[in-house]
Amino acid sequence: MGLYAPLICLPLAGLLAWATAADVRSRRIPNSATFAMVVTGLAAAISGQGLVGVGGALGGMLLGFGLGLSLHVAGMLGGGDVKLLAGVGAWLGPWNAAGVFVLTAVLAMALTLAQCAWRGRLKALLANTWMVLDGLLGFRWLRGGDGPELRPVFRSIDKPLPYALPVALATGVAIAALAARGGGG
Repeated sequence: MGLYAPLICLPLAGLLAWATAADVRSRRIPNSATFAMVVTGLAAAISGQGLVGVGGALGGMLLGFGLGLSLHVAGMLGGGDVKLLAGVGAWLGPWNAAGVFVLTAVLAMALTLAQCAWRGRLKALLANTWMVLDGLLGFRWLRGGDGPELRPVFRSIDKPLPYALPVALATGVAIAALAARGGGG
């Protein structure tokens, strides 16, 4: 039973590898990869061979899409990243999709810090982070200022992080955890 999760998720792993390679290369995730991920995740659930049932696949897809969309609206993710999270959710169900989302955020933060440090832009990243927190938490208002004075564009890095990479890593961790527990979602 412990090998079931990794074996059943081989199509997901292949699609994630494709999406990640494309994202690293061009900072774009092909619609065909995310569409195939959603369709195969739902098909596995419908056939009874997936990690979750149909309700879990639909719930995971909607949760992944909703969480990704909230970051997309805030300007933090691209549309391909949103669809990628929906595809992962279709395979893993809502609970595991939520875990992948949280772990992806942690990994993305670590990779962004490393990327900025590598390119000598860590100071700019920290200054921009402080400016956002200052505006969101109202520190300027508390000090008697007029409120947030945020610059319209924050450029800490010259090339955005390929978000498919931390999504793929987090999904791999989730599948390994499922295998260790001996089952699906």
